[in-house]
Amino acid sequence: MTGLHNRRSFEERVEKECKRALGYSRPLTVLLGDIDHFKQVNDRYGHAQGDIVLKRVSQTLIDTCRTNDTIARYGGEEFVILLPETDPDEAQVVADR
Repeated sequence: MTGLHNRRSFEERVEKECKRALGYSRPLTVLLGDIDHFKQVNDRYGHAQGDIVLKRVSQTLIDTCRTNDTIARYGGEEFVILLPETDPDEAQVVADR
């Protein structure tokens, strides 16, 4: 529905990227976030509107992340982003964006 990786796919990618980052002593960061008050959206406007919100958030993440970042829908309204070659300071910039 969102066009993003699912949790299983993301976990497989994390395992590979962790091995690579450790093997080459390279930075790797993971961001986790969720949509605040998402249950209220579903309760007030219905699940079809909730799906639209999920799709728009997903597209925003796709539009603002680099092509080598891995973005996944981790749970109902939870999203996770794997940022290879990204130290914590750089990840903060991504999180703020």
